[in-house]
Amino acid sequence: MSRLDAWGGGWTRAGWVPPLPLPTPDQVTDGVVALRPWRNPGDLPAVRAAAADPAVTTGTTVPAAYTERSGRNWIVRQHARRFAGTGLVLAITGSRSGAAVGMVGLTGVNQDAASCELGYWVVPAARGRGLSGRAAALLVAWAFEALPLVRITARVAVDNVASQRSVERAGLRREGVARASYRIGDGWMDMVSYAAVRPGTPRIRWADLQPAPAAGPSAGSSSSDTELMQ
Repeated sequence: MSRLDAWGGGWTRAGWVPPLPLPTPDQVTDGVVALRPWRNPGDLPAVRAAAADPAVTTGTTVPAAYTERSGRNWIVRQHARRFAGTGLVLAITGSRSGAAVGMVGLTGVNQDAASCELGYWVVPAARGRGLSGRAAALLVAWAFEALPLVRITARVAVDNVASQRSVERAGLRREGVARASYRIGDGWMDMVSYAAVRPGTPRIRWADLQPAPAAGPSAGSSSSDTELMQ
C-alpha cells in the first residue's frame, strides 16, 4: 500500500482528498480524559469559556466576540477540517462527565510531506490538572498508528513553560527556537519548535545523494553547495 493509498483510497493528485478517519472512543481515553468529535450545540459552553480568554483567541480561530452563531460556526469548521482532509480537531472531555473542557487537534495536514501541527487549549476552569498533556499524548499516539504521518510538530511561546510541558508529555522533542516567527498584532513572538517523528522512519544523509567520487588525484571534492527545496 502506498502512502497516498493509506489515507483511505480515492485520493488523486487532481485534488480530491478523502476525509480523515475518526478514532474510536476506546482508542483515545486514558481513564482521566477522553477525546471525541465536537457536538453542536452541546459543547457551546466550552467554546464560550474559551472565547472569554484572550490567551486562547489570540492564537486560535476561537471567536473573541462570542455569540451563539459564531460558536456554532466554529464547531462546524472543526468538522469541515476533517471532511476536507486537512485536520482533525477533537473535544477534550472528562472520561466520566463527558463534558468538553478543551480542544486538541492536528491541523495543516500535508499528505505529501506526511506532516501536521499539534494544537490544543483548555478552558480556564480546567487548567492546572495536566489535561492538555494527556489529551495531546492520546492524539499523537493514535495518529502515528492510524495515519501515514512522519512528523507531528508544535510551536510554543518561549515563556509558556506549562504548554511546553504538555507538548513534551505528548512525546514531542524540542528542536530549537524560531525567532520572531509568530505575529501577534504589531509584534512578533519567539517560538520553541517541537516535533515527534514516527518510530522507525528511515533516514538518509545528504552524502547518500552525492555521486561516488571519481578515482585519481584530480577527483576533487564530493561535497555540494546545493540546498534541498520542496
